[in-house]
Amino acid sequence: MSLLRVENLSKSFVVERGGEVRHVNVLQNLSFTVPEGGFVTIIGPSGCGKSTLLNILVGLLPPSAGSITVAGHTYNGRLHPGFKRRIGYITQNDNLFPWRLVFDNVRYPLELAGVPLPEQKERVGELLEMVGLAEFAQHYPHELSGGMRKRVSLIRTLIYDPPIILMDEPFGALDAYTRTELHRELLSLWQRTKKTILFITHDLIEAILLADRTILLGNRPASVQCEYEVALPRPRHLEYPLEDQQFTELYLRVLKEFKR
Repeated sequence: MSLLRVENLSKSFVVERGGEVRHVNVLQNLSFTVPEGGFVTIIGPSGCGKSTLLNILVGLLPPSAGSITVAGHTYNGRLHPGFKRRIGYITQNDNLFPWRLVFDNVRYPLELAGVPLPEQKERVGELLEMVGLAEFAQHYPHELSGGMRKRVSLIRTLIYDPPIILMDEPFGALDAYTRTELHRELLSLWQRTKKTILFITHDLIEAILLADRTILLGNRPASVQCEYEVALPRPRHLEYPLEDQQFTELYLRVLKEFKR
């Protein structure tokens, strides 16, 4: 069953330069599906429209054409009630409130939803334990490392239980060791929560390492250039993936297509 279906999605912007008005096409007839409980990655050249795609999927931008269906509800320019609550969105920045403690950052979605405080405390405590941050509940974001802030951002999204989570290059600014540790934790959380994840990345190794399926976008205006099933056994070799022959063969196939 497809939890997310994108059909013939296009997006253009009107740009004015030097008194000349023109249309810039960013996405064109883009179609793909994400199965319920699946982990799908999207990779493509810089500037091809990956972040624009996620902004459309989460409802921050309207599409110029095409439609998006999430859990049977279709969106083609106007949000239906509750649409945004069905999608979690983790951006490149952690977007934590610097004036709120970790505990208060994580509980914020529940606070907005009017969940009673005792339930907020219970759910926040469970998630902080899950990612090993219980002892940092009374710290401010500036007192945490970059990897710790990413963990807080992730569980703040998980706490309101959206069925699908969109991730826009969330680990791109981290060092290699921290990124590997967060890959491990993300995969563990995904397997435990059964969430559906669509993950944007510019890193081909990351795209294959995490996914059940990876989608390659072409140059702007982007459309789906090809898709690859990632039939590698789990758990995967997160530290040294290129030592795995199956991984390397798939990596070279996708890299060849990516360079076209």
